Amino acid sequence: GIRDYKVTGVQTCALPIFAFMILKGTTTIGSGVTFGGFLLTTSGFYFDRATAGTINVNIAQPFSSGSIRNAFYYQTTNVTGINETYNGTSAQTTVNGTNATPGAGYAAWPTTGTVLKTLTISNTAGVTASTAKVINTSLVVDVSCSYDIGANNHTIASGATGTINGTLRSAATITTTGTLTFSSTGTYEHNFTTTAGTIPTSTWNSGSTCSIIGYTTNTTVTGGLAQAFSNFTWNTPNQNTGSINLGGALQTVNGTFTVVATGTTTARELRLSGNTAYTLTGNSNTGIGGFVVSGGVRSEEHTSELQSPCNL
Repeated sequence: GIRDYKVTGVQTCALPIFAFMILKGTTTIGSGVTFGGFLLTTSGFYFDRATAGTINVNIAQPFSSGSIRNAFYYQTTNVTGINETYNGTSAQTTVNGTNATPGAGYAAWPTTGTVLKTLTISNTAGVTASTAKVINTSLVVDVSCSYDIGANNHTIASGATGTINGTLRSAATITTTGTLTFSSTGTYEHNFTTTAGTIPTSTWNSGSTCSIIGYTTNTTVTGGLAQAFSNFTWNTPNQNTGSINLGGALQTVNGTFTVVATGTTTARELRLSGNTAYTLTGNSNTGIGGFVVSGGVRSEEHTSELQSPCNL
């Protein structure tokens, strides 16, 4: 409040806050960091170094939507790399620099280019991407942790690696110019709804799972099925427009192939092939329910047990 000898009573005034933080080296933003008042458009976290090099940013603060989360900037001369880690205990959304144009010499948090080196997800409550990202060294999703990129395209750049020990969910394009590996505890969730989308080219270690979960009105074949999967699960309970015919594109399931749901009516079917001979190979016990295989040796409408090799 403001009080003056010429003013009777108490006058209050909400003044704008200019929150300009220049942070260097390794920075940890704890869960208790908050800003109040009216933030100016240039407020935010500004990261710099005394000499050219990489900064480490560890973020535990969840940051509410539309908050200072959207005001992260880096100095373009000295910050040549960013290692970004999310290790909060409640659900988080990744930071970005979409709030405003930063001050001179600074750029918005990278969504393209070579500056983002590592992205590590160590939050068991889950992390959601707010923007696209290009990862130039490594992406790591720890065991029991999850990273949902939504509709934000991600790229594992040439020479970079992605290691998924937890869950990676996507309704966007994941470009693997580098490599992407799902470990024995890793799961990919294909969360496209109205379009087919493409499963990213990956290495599927024994015990890993590729799960199709999102479809609602899509009726076209999923891209990226010509890979050697370990476990493969189809679970689209909200599929409500027609059947999906994979056209023989799914070739190898070395673990367990499970169909949980293909929609709520009998007209919503998942077909492995369309009136042609088809072989699904692997070392799997295949549990199938509410499923139709059209063509080949076998055509089933209810529960089947198919042993490897599966000649359908």
